[in-house]
Amino acid sequence: DASELMSGLLTAKKNIGDTFKEVGALAAEVFAGHKIREIIDFGIAGAAAVEMIKKKFELLLGSAEDAEKAFKVLEHIRNISMFDEHDIADTMTFLINAGIGIDELGAKMEMFGNIAAGSNSTLSNVARQFARVQREGRLTADTYRRLANAGIDVQPVFEEMFGLGIEEFQELARHGKISADQFEQAIERMTSAGGKFENAMERLGDTYLGKLDDLADIWEDVAREIGNFWKPIKQVFIEIGIAIGEAFMNLPAPLKQAIALFTGLIPLLIAGHV
Repeated sequence: DASELMSGLLTAKKNIGDTFKEVGALAAEVFAGHKIREIIDFGIAGAAAVEMIKKKFELLLGSAEDAEKAFKVLEHIRNISMFDEHDIADTMTFLINAGIGIDELGAKMEMFGNIAAGSNSTLSNVARQFARVQREGRLTADTYRRLANAGIDVQPVFEEMFGLGIEEFQELARHGKISADQFEQAIERMTSAGGKFENAMERLGDTYLGKLDDLADIWEDVAREIGNFWKPIKQVFIEIGIAIGEAFMNLPAPLKQAIALFTGLIPLLIAGHV
């Protein structure tokens, strides 16, 4: 009758609902496990990248102590800016190769970071333009134009510091009469108290996008700590796998063939076909 039919439908509905709950729980468990593995793998990769950067610094600077100092500079710049640690490391590598010593590396990176954060340029480009001026011993008209197009116009600072108007400044730049020391004084003025780029990295970090970047950095650090924990464990399993593989390859051919045959039969045994 109608009541029995209704009761049957309700039971069927409950059974279907329970099934979907079980499937959902299983999917959530698989998804969570997959995400945990992703976090562990990401953390291990991050920890390995840090080791690689430290090793690069050690090779460049010649000592583990100086490499540790350089890495602290990298961490400081990363913590107060939105720059990626790989970009920071590449820029620092370039500066070290250009002859910047470990004792002045921190100040130079902070100066270039503030200029890049407050302009349309990149961290590496600011460092390269600075190195170009130092290498040539003067600020050329071409380098001045590149910097000005990126929002780093040093002419107003030269006018403030040395009384050079725009026409006189451009004329001196065309003839290579602006020294590298004068140029460095100008960009130091731009990043010091009251300058155009004063604390630009920190000011950019206080914006909404900066806060999101801070959050991403925090989670990256968490993943890296997880990676540091799991890395030696994963390394053990890798070494065990290598040892098993090498042992298998050293077995007599008939025994290897027998193991291969048995391995191929396992899925059939599980399925009940053998």
